[in-house]
Amino acid sequence: MRLARVWYVPKALPRLAVAEYDYCPPEIACVNPLWFEVVAESGAAFPVDELVRAAFESSQEQVLTFGNEIPPGAAARIVLVFDVPAGGASRTLRSTDQASVPFSLPIPISAPVAVPEETVFEAEMNQFVPAGDIDLAATRAEVRTAIDLPSQPAPFVPQGEYIVVYLTLTNAGGVAAEYDICPPGGPLCLSQLWFQLSDAEYNAYPVEPIAWSAFSLKPGFLPFGSELRPGSPESVALVFDVPAGGAEWWLDSTADAPQQFSIRLQLSAAPGAIQVVRAAGGSEAGGAEPAIELILDTSGSMLESLEGQRRIDIAKDVLGQLVAETIPSGTSLALRVFGDTPDSCETLLAVPLQPLDPGAMSGTIASLESIDGVKTPIGASLERVAEDLQGATGARIVVLVTDGEETCGGDPAAAIRALAGQSIDLRVNIVGFAVADEALKAQFREWAFLGNGQYFDAAGSADLGQAIAAAVQPPFRILDAAGTEVASGLVNGEPIEVPAGAYTLQVLSAETFTIANVVVDSGARVEMPWDDR
Repeated sequence: MRLARVWYVPKALPRLAVAEYDYCPPEIACVNPLWFEVVAESGAAFPVDELVRAAFESSQEQVLTFGNEIPPGAAARIVLVFDVPAGGASRTLRSTDQASVPFSLPIPISAPVAVPEETVFEAEMNQFVPAGDIDLAATRAEVRTAIDLPSQPAPFVPQGEYIVVYLTLTNAGGVAAEYDICPPGGPLCLSQLWFQLSDAEYNAYPVEPIAWSAFSLKPGFLPFGSELRPGSPESVALVFDVPAGGAEWWLDSTADAPQQFSIRLQLSAAPGAIQVVRAAGGSEAGGAEPAIELILDTSGSMLESLEGQRRIDIAKDVLGQLVAETIPSGTSLALRVFGDTPDSCETLLAVPLQPLDPGAMSGTIASLESIDGVKTPIGASLERVAEDLQGATGARIVVLVTDGEETCGGDPAAAIRALAGQSIDLRVNIVGFAVADEALKAQFREWAFLGNGQYFDAAGSADLGQAIAAAVQPPFRILDAAGTEVASGLVNGEPIEVPAGAYTLQVLSAETFTIANVVVDSGARVEMPWDDR
């Protein structure tokens, strides 16, 4: 039990400008908890205990909370908490070197106040911790000197070093929860504001929002702002910027969390990465590729102009080059489009599953048109995929190219879950074309995640070509020594991060190609050629 002594410190600020109760930049009038320390009779000095101060402050009324303003000439009451040895007869409150004005105040000792302390749930790695209706476990914690993401032009560099904590979440409640910043009184919700990293001296560090937000977009993580369904384990990651060289770290709850917890972390080295690329001179013959279904949005919105062309014309040009130059001849391929009459919610199988004839398919694509008023039946199109690919063997890839949201009352997420739940190896990749709505992009990411696939954002014609070319590449699985899938990616796609170790790769084409004993060192990227001949 921590013994806490509590002092209320009245402070009047006769200034002409607003002051702040905060960590103080030099140019702002400010009161800072780091100004204060308590000196015992022995001369030992004790700083403010920031963790307990913040928690205790939130339980008090008529106390100026940290981060607020003090109007000119106003008196404000703040609360400071110090963790000191028990039994002292007298104490002195004095200034530290950081205070703008030196001071020293004797403090009369009143009867000790019992401060109730909530029971903290202490846990180790991989042990589930209850946090309200959500159970969470820290499965891995790794140290990084930088975070290098393919979607970012430059690596994120910490002030000290990054610690990335991977969590598995399980919604143990009876209703769906959200993974978001949680409003008070709102739905069941998990927030990154629940978490902080603490060192052996009880210094606390919050989630680093910029690197964390970008890192959370990596495939395999529950996208920020998405739904956490009851009973369904999901993975997230938290990123902290901490001083370098710390040996002991705990993932602790903040005052915002519904349950106080502390998880002792076991730090691992930075991960390596695996990239699978086609070997030079690989075969263009059929039979080595998975079956592919292209779903092209031909709704009325595709008639809008982009880069001086209609969106549908850009899409047709890109798909024409794709079937002529990228997808090998003979690959099993199907093409589905939307309706051809105004106000239609139809979905049409333009080309049934058959070996790709580049010339014939290019002609079919060139003849496609968007009709003004045709709606966007994404859910209905996805519901037909299992039937469209019924004759395929081996892996299957679905590539949905769309510029807008579902407008026919369908449920794309439910359709994708149904596909993913079948005993077939199928990936649903989504290409968002000229999509400006960030919420819609987040929804597409969630759908791709549900379909074991990836989301590709294409702002213009060049992006669209690159995105679709990547989306039709064969997927590969990364298996650990126990044969458990730890990650997945696309041939010729971005490097996939994995912890240092030895792995087996399985390229999921019409037949499964296995590459054994792929050794990945800490911080290294391994490029594995895949010969599909």
